[in-house]
Amino acid sequence: MQVLTKWSDIQSINIPENTIVLLIQHLIEPFGSEQATQAYWNEYQTVVYLIEDNDTIEDFKQWEQPIKEALVFIFSYPEYQDDLNEEYQIKLAIISDAGSGIYCIHQTDSPVAEWLIHLANTGGEV
Repeated sequence: MQVLTKWSDIQSINIPENTIVLLIQHLIEPFGSEQATQAYWNEYQTVVYLIEDNDTIEDFKQWEQPIKEALVFIFSYPEYQDDLNEEYQIKLAIISDAGSGIYCIHQTDSPVAEWLIHLANTGGEV
């Protein structure tokens, strides 16, 4: 699990370089430029959660409760979800009237993502 809260951290996310490029393009798109995106991230709380390739359901059960609750929220109430490429998906949930958001990035075949879908669909507790 990787948690990013600053725009400058996006370059260090633990995904393949070509997917980082797609992610940055995806995150910039609604704002029109990297400068506008960075200004928004500086003003409003934005968090990116990366469910890493080697994360397991057992790992998930050990994560801090606020992280688990945020991930279940994203999977329960996504504003949207999209494929970054054939291997990675991104989901966004809005958490404030100002538009603050939390993103989740995961591989399409992630067992943790499948578990989160199950929890979201069944109202399971984390």
